[in-house]
Amino acid sequence: MSDGASFIFNAVEKICSKVKTHLMCYFHLKKSVKSNFAAKGVDKKDRNSILRSIDHLHRMISQDQFQVYYALFQTEYSCYKDFLKYFDSVWVSDESKTTKWKFSDCEPNVFFTNNICESLNASLKRDYTNRERKPLHQFLKILKDVFIDIAKERKKIHSFPQIPTQLKIKASKLEAKDLFISKNNYFFLPKNCETKLEESDLEMFLENRYNTLKEFQDHLEKLIVLKWDVERKVTICFCHDGYTKGVCIHKLALDMHQGRLSKLILLQPTGKRGRKRKAAKALEKEINLVLKKSKKM
Repeated sequence: MSDGASFIFNAVEKICSKVKTHLMCYFHLKKSVKSNFAAKGVDKKDRNSILRSIDHLHRMISQDQFQVYYALFQTEYSCYKDFLKYFDSVWVSDESKTTKWKFSDCEPNVFFTNNICESLNASLKRDYTNRERKPLHQFLKILKDVFIDIAKERKKIHSFPQIPTQLKIKASKLEAKDLFISKNNYFFLPKNCETKLEESDLEMFLENRYNTLKEFQDHLEKLIVLKWDVERKVTICFCHDGYTKGVCIHKLALDMHQGRLSKLILLQPTGKRGRKRKAAKALEKEINLVLKKSKKM
């Protein structure tokens, strides 16, 4: 994982030649796209919608689906030829090295930004080197001090994602609604988690039967897609949290639905604790007392 600097890609090819996938940081991709809007003549009113479309491209679950969406994306914004030429040559073309930024390019539970490295780099410059270039022997000594300081913090490092109890409770409530639909090794859930999806929605998604970009986008906003990975024996959810962090309410609910995770039994309180306040009668007594006192006076 790195930004789009060519020297980083060249160094990885020479030194780490066995690396199969060199991911492109998605944060730096969007930053580069934003910086090219003005130069490529993209109107301000269309910039947010283009970024939204790129977010959808990022979350495509297969290369086939990516190609269908990308073709509609090119048709929708065909008026911006310079921008499309730039986007295709840098981020999509097979000749470019910076094309690995989509869900379909790697396994789940993988970071899509190098923010952790950027944060460490910023801390190193701010707190240790005062933004000055140091000789290599001094820099290595500073780096040693950095790692010693990090070790002293005694932060807990977990091998598996931690599941908060509150998230389990929400997942149990979702599972109880029985909204999951299975088709072609995929599981579908409505995004609003309220009304069950129709069969036509699933067929349209699986067969990629879309005529316009807006139709595709509106349909994606309705669906949550999950899949049971037979080889790895894990549930994969293609929402952002589920794919990058490995934990989300949809994944937990499906695991509970299929018996891979124990359900939480939610006990509803039968009534409020204590005696009921009879406010009306209490007010009557107070009013009567006030009236009696006023008569005596």
